[in-house]
Parts: sequence; C-alpha cells; structure tokens
Amino acid sequence: MVARFSCGGKQRIITLYLAQIAKGRDGVRDMIELMRIAQKRYGQLYACTPGK
Repeated sequence: MVARFSCGGKQRIITLYLAQIAKGRDGVRDMIELMRIAQKRYGQLYACTPGK
C-alpha cells in the first residue's frame, strides 16, 4: 500500500507491505490502521503534524 499525506505543509509518501495476512483478519482494515500509526509516528519523529 502506498499513501500520500501532508505533514507540516509538505507532501510525504509512506509505503507499507504485508507479505501475508492471517486467516480471519480483515487485511484492508489492518492496512488502514497501520497507515494511521505510521503517519502519527512520522509526525513524532520529524516534528510535524500529519494532515496539516
């Protein structure tokens, strides 16, 4: 999954890859949640506010 988002007024791209999804898991929902976590963590590491 590749997602573009803004952080501190600059456009950023994050790429996530899952080789395998466990049986019974909702892969789309898991990817969305992982992307939210990655964006939040990116903002913490680089002192910017994701989405702004």
